[in-house]
Amino acid sequence: MNLFGRIAAPPLFVACLAVATTAPLAGVLAAARETPAQDATKMETHDDLLLRIERAAPGFGGMYVDKDGRLAVYLKDPAQLPAARAAIETVFGQGAIPAGGAHAVAGQYTMSQLAAWTRRAGRVLELPGVVFVDLDEARNRVAVGVEDDSRTPSVQKMLASLDIPRAAVVIETTEPIKPVARP
Repeated sequence: MNLFGRIAAPPLFVACLAVATTAPLAGVLAAARETPAQDATKMETHDDLLLRIERAAPGFGGMYVDKDGRLAVYLKDPAQLPAARAAIETVFGQGAIPAGGAHAVAGQYTMSQLAAWTRRAGRVLELPGVVFVDLDEARNRVAVGVEDDSRTPSVQKMLASLDIPRAAVVIETTEPIKPVARP
């Protein structure tokens, strides 16, 4: 059909094309609405991804691959394991669960607790001899690295002043971080 020098598609074809292209698009748009928008100035961190898992599986506190090749998932309630598995696969992809499977491990703290304490614990980096602060999802703890054991008392004192439970923190001796020379 030719109207005004342009080729026009028959109306039935246009209607079928509209239905065929908008149905899948509706699913994509619905999924996009459910996914929180990422601020263009802030990259989503690994810890942010773990917090997404906790939102889908309350009580989630981290994970690691154990010596048997199984994914050990820290949970306050082991009944949340199916929800945690589904969330892990949603966030990290279908291959995120090792072939050996996953099992629940009793967690003392949730990711949101650990993340809040890790942010607050960042203040200890102001102390001399403190090398790093990290949310250690493989141990269900906040990890603080110090150059030597003599730094531990000042770190413990500051952590207490920040209302971070001592049992939630692992302080470990580590080498100072050295910049890598560029060739």
